[in-house]
Amino acid sequence: MDIEWIIREIDTEIERLRHIRDFVENLSNTLDVEPKTARKTSSKKRSSPRSEPPVIVLPPKEKRTYTPRRKSIVESPRALASAIPDRPVFVSKPSPVSAPSVKIETPPIDTKELEAAVRRSLFGQTA
Repeated sequence: MDIEWIIREIDTEIERLRHIRDFVENLSNTLDVEPKTARKTSSKKRSSPRSEPPVIVLPPKEKRTYTPRRKSIVESPRALASAIPDRPVFVSKPSPVSAPSVKIETPPIDTKELEAAVRRSLFGQTA
């Protein structure tokens, strides 16, 4: 084990702490001494006591009055909409049985006929 290295580290830490201690002591000494300020003394002394500010009388608070608020408009059913029920509506869950799958066969697409239809619809050309 390298003991000299450990001793050097401890010595540097002690020196650092001494510098911090000196700095803090210097701060505490400067805070204890009150700064001296020259006060101006006036030769004339006030003979009358300070006058109090004038009293301001405010008008009485107004009593709150009721102001009716606008009520929200109830949506009326539209022409093709279903009637809005008064009671809650309970919807049953769908049954877990799924419908049998049906395979749909599509006829093969002729590319020339498709191209001609696209040209007619886009460009108005006849094929």
